[in-house]
Amino acid sequence: MRLFNTTTFQLSEFIREETPEYVILSHCWGMEEVTLQDIELGKAPKKKEGWWKLTLRCRQAAQHGFPWIWVETCCIDKTSPTQLSEIRNSMYEWYQKSCRCYAYLIDCDSRQDFHE
Repeated sequence: MRLFNTTTFQLSEFIREETPEYVILSHCWGMEEVTLQDIELGKAPKKKEGWWKLTLRCRQAAQHGFPWIWVETCCIDKTSPTQLSEIRNSMYEWYQKSCRCYAYLIDCDSRQDFHE
């Protein structure tokens, strides 16, 4: 399982037994999501609209004491059919094992600070 660090904005991969506590983001995909390839290749994801959504939820998770977040847009390799199949079979478990689930509702978010 790949997780995104909420303060360093780096990806790390964990074996099931070693997976730390994490939060998960539930959201609708937009046109300019940050992908795994963007992060791995060092492309400038900050120019993508999805970067704002990702960093805002990272800040929220860090404020709640969670250094890791799972976001499928940047934590899975959508170019790998094998990985996509594994993800589909694991999603329920990953949501169940997350400490919190943040929902990002684009039509409700005013691009200002989040509120609890």
